Amino acid sequence: MFKVGLLNASFIFIFYIMLPSLFVWNCQGCAFPKLVRMVKRLLCYFEVDVAAFLETRVSGLKANRIIARIVLDCSHRIKARGFARSLWVCWKNNVQVQILLNDPQFIHCHLGKKLGSINFLVTFVYGYLDKQKRKALWDFLDQVTHFINEP
Repeated sequence: MFKVGLLNASFIFIFYIMLPSLFVWNCQGCAFPKLVRMVKRLLCYFEVDVAAFLETRVSGLKANRIIARIVLDCSHRIKARGFARSLWVCWKNNVQVQILLNDPQFIHCHLGKKLGSINFLVTFVYGYLDKQKRKALWDFLDQVTHFINEP
């Protein structure tokens, strides 16, 4: 019985080393200093490798300053349109991120740790509330599934 538990723990440990840890949050605004401090603590505590922030409501130089204060090294973002929207994906240097496609509603990327890891695809989505605009997102997601041949 103990050996089975040990085997399971070893298997989980291997996945922990090989897979980047993800953090996704619909933060509904990232400009508050207390919120930025809390996010920084969460990312450190859970040893997050890749974080996606949805509906940040911040863009431009202010977004650059906030991203610089977060404990992740690299970033890709879709600018806010008006007061709403905006997607950010941030990651540590130990993770290889290749942005494949992006749109105001999503960021589609290929992720994996740089040293001998399992690579996989992930799409971070923050869809429009308007049904007609969201239809384009569903059409894209339907099309992209035909070209996926990896996890």
